[in-house]
Amino acid sequence: MMYNLELLCFAYVGDRRSVVSILLSHEHAGDIFFHPKSRELHGLAMKMHMLEDEMSICKIMTLYSIEGCSLQSIENIFRTSKTKGRLIYNHMISVYGKHYAEDADRLFLEMVKTIRPNGYTFRYLLEAWTIACDPERTLKVFQSMKIYGVEPDSVHYGAIVDCYARMRTPYYIHMAILFLKEHPIAQGQYAFNTILNRCVPQQIASSKEEMEEIEETIKLAQDMVDHFDEKGFMYAVLEKTYWRLENHGLKWPWTVSKTRGE
Repeated sequence: MMYNLELLCFAYVGDRRSVVSILLSHEHAGDIFFHPKSRELHGLAMKMHMLEDEMSICKIMTLYSIEGCSLQSIENIFRTSKTKGRLIYNHMISVYGKHYAEDADRLFLEMVKTIRPNGYTFRYLLEAWTIACDPERTLKVFQSMKIYGVEPDSVHYGAIVDCYARMRTPYYIHMAILFLKEHPIAQGQYAFNTILNRCVPQQIASSKEEMEEIEETIKLAQDMVDHFDEKGFMYAVLEKTYWRLENHGLKWPWTVSKTRGE
């Protein structure tokens, strides 16, 4: 249910500044759950000069995204903001990354001229190139982290596994498995599912070449499953993936179970 923000300000608290502050920091106050219109909240916050900090600006940008506002609207908030630090740059890189990786990359290059990136910066940039299905650019971003003195964590390593696996071809599935074997920090249930989910054929093979590609992918999946079984890993695979791969001949070890969700 949508509430009129001005009425809420007076009827519930009697203090517009308090209500806007609550909405910018949380999404509820007491027993009333608010669903403010982003433009309404944005306008009121601007009138009361409450958009002086990055966190509040990012909150407004998030509300615009949730409501499905245009990318240009969110971009305008970013560009007109008087406060531009690492937090708001990271947030905008994340927004761009869901649409256009090139724009996320350009903003990153603008940012690093004056602001040092951190782990979150690279998370969002890696995500951008992963969504764009460009493994080479994703790997290039990953390798550049050392230049900026940022130590990769399991999420960054996982992004490389994901970007390879998304391509779904035997070559890139092999690259994803190889990367996973070489980097223990990335090994875990999420990464295993990331690869195995992409080994499942998206459609029934209609040619000899497609059938051969599926067989090659299943062999790679079997090699991965057997390898981590020997290493003593126990994990769960999405039920749908489990049965589909089994129907294509994959033999599961007892260390792998089924789950309905990740």
